Amino acid sequence: MTALADMTSSGEVVLIAPDVLRDIAASLSGLWAPEVESDPGRREAMVAAARIRLYGDRDRCGWYLVTTAQSRDAVLRREDADWNVGFIPALESFDDAPNEAEVDALVSLFRDDEHIDAEAARALAMAILCEAVTIIVSRDVRAFKHNRAADLPERLELLEPWEVAGRLEIGEGEQPPDPVPDWSLLSKGPAWWVPS
Repeated sequence: MTALADMTSSGEVVLIAPDVLRDIAASLSGLWAPEVESDPGRREAMVAAARIRLYGDRDRCGWYLVTTAQSRDAVLRREDADWNVGFIPALESFDDAPNEAEVDALVSLFRDDEHIDAEAARALAMAILCEAVTIIVSRDVRAFKHNRAADLPERLELLEPWEVAGRLEIGEGEQPPDPVPDWSLLSKGPAWWVPS
């Protein structure tokens, strides 16, 4: 196995929360396109999620995208997300991942005392206990703060997908570092993820 700290010594670790992971899978499935989305907020979130996955590359911007095993496994059960979500590693797969008992204890605290929902509580616990994580990206940042009295660690930011996508500073017409696979349904239509 590998230590996350070794993989990311000069970059940022971005923890993709379950809601954004689902958006990545849906937006890059080839079955969704911005022009068919009637809700402008949802459209913005889906495009941002797609760009985070396609442009949030270690070589391009120094980011290392991770998620939790629980949320990754749930999305991969859909069987249409292998290439887009399958390459985002689970935080638990690294040697220096937080201890499971400590994660469970913190999740219980967040759930019982601060009334944070289960998905957000797990992602938050993992991010707090893993020193390498610097950003949590979620569509619903309020879910992470419900009745929380404590502040986040200084190193950790809680951001919405459009904020994170904005930090990518994608140039007009810039192609992703790794092209969309030819066999993907996504490759059959217009490249809406490329800024114009």
